[in-house]
Amino acid sequence: MLLAGVGCGEAPVQRPTNLVLVVIDTLRADHLASYGYARSTSPNLDRFGSENLTFADARSQSACTSPSMSSLLTSRSPLRLLAQPRGHMGIPEDLPSLAEVLKQNNFWTVAISASPIVRRSPSRANRFGEFDRGFDVFDESCSGEPGACLNEVAARTLDLVTEPFFLYLHYMDVHGPYNPPADFERRFSEFIHQPQLLREGRMEQLQAMSRKYGKPITPEEIAYLIDLYDDGIAYTDERIGELLADLSRRGLLENSIIAIASDHGEGFGERGYLGHCRIPLFEGMVATPLFLRIPGVATRGRIEGPVQNLDIFPTVLDYLGIDAGDLVLEGTSLRAAIEGQGVTQPFAFSAQGTEVSVNDAAHTLILDLDDGVARLYDRQFDPEHNEDIAGREPGARTRLRAALDAWLEETAPVASAIVEDAGRLERELQALGYLESPADVRPKVPAPGAPR
Repeated sequence: MLLAGVGCGEAPVQRPTNLVLVVIDTLRADHLASYGYARSTSPNLDRFGSENLTFADARSQSACTSPSMSSLLTSRSPLRLLAQPRGHMGIPEDLPSLAEVLKQNNFWTVAISASPIVRRSPSRANRFGEFDRGFDVFDESCSGEPGACLNEVAARTLDLVTEPFFLYLHYMDVHGPYNPPADFERRFSEFIHQPQLLREGRMEQLQAMSRKYGKPITPEEIAYLIDLYDDGIAYTDERIGELLADLSRRGLLENSIIAIASDHGEGFGERGYLGHCRIPLFEGMVATPLFLRIPGVATRGRIEGPVQNLDIFPTVLDYLGIDAGDLVLEGTSLRAAIEGQGVTQPFAFSAQGTEVSVNDAAHTLILDLDDGVARLYDRQFDPEHNEDIAGREPGARTRLRAALDAWLEETAPVASAIVEDAGRLERELQALGYLESPADVRPKVPAPGAPR
């Protein structure tokens, strides 16, 4: 892993005291200017990344919230989620969570979540909750509310909590249905006289209706959905700016690790797909942003090379000076990369449904466990995964397949169990209304005609 345009300083003199983990649900990296987007959707995030650390090639471990967040908060493969009892999609009972480890080290642990999935108590989308393990407080009062609500609860929390603390915030304003608050001045979308599903960016339902009536979704409609999505990013970016300003006013930035990540991306017609939570695992589904602020570390700017969301857990323990002890973590501390000591890992892995993937800096290999077919794609020239180039680049295919097989052997049950459990989880999400049925997905959608 190489550092690009950054400087390396001495090891931190004083360890950070606190951790603030921000998750922006459904945020794909390529819709931020700091990751090459033409629009200025995220000035606060971009500034934060330039003044601290931006990981240029970060990956979520799944394209759906429940396995992705279970993986992030335990630093274990999302495939382990599938082995849980029927209907359970929270943190598996046998895996220690980040909050539990910090609580054992005398941290106050507080979660504030607007997510219908990442919850303590049952919801329509998560019948058992089970994401609260290790949290002293798991606040769900902002469920379904805009990011301003999370900031208000966070401010009240910071008035009361003592150091050291772990504050976890889960924002939902980028997730569909896309509906920025009425008092937010939209930068990209306009109020239009269109059917409600399009006007509110209800991706799954649009996809189902397109399939049902045989009416292709047009490039203009895709462009409008992207406009709505970008406004959701802009709204969230303002809230993140306010959160960071509040932490600064309280004097907490100088002794707190700040991590900003996303659980997965979103599809806008690539491979004929809208939304998320399904295969295929093209770049827009799992290429997510990752920003870190680590007090006392002089490194600034972009860090190149594959990193994973499940690396967050071991990295923050490392910088907080907490011994991982007997914990079995599949992620790797990014400290060596941050402090310019070389490559820490050449590969990143993801899983969704019956697909598992491995990528290096240049290629992604996708293995479908249902039919056993492995396909190779060029990440730079074919981020949508339209052309299998395994026959043209057998060396890359062999190298990545060996890495994927080793990962599966270490982290997963037998392939047939994965296929069966993945199908069960998908059916449960359909029954809960979180996904449309298989007959309603993948309409023939023209290629997007909007800026990327």
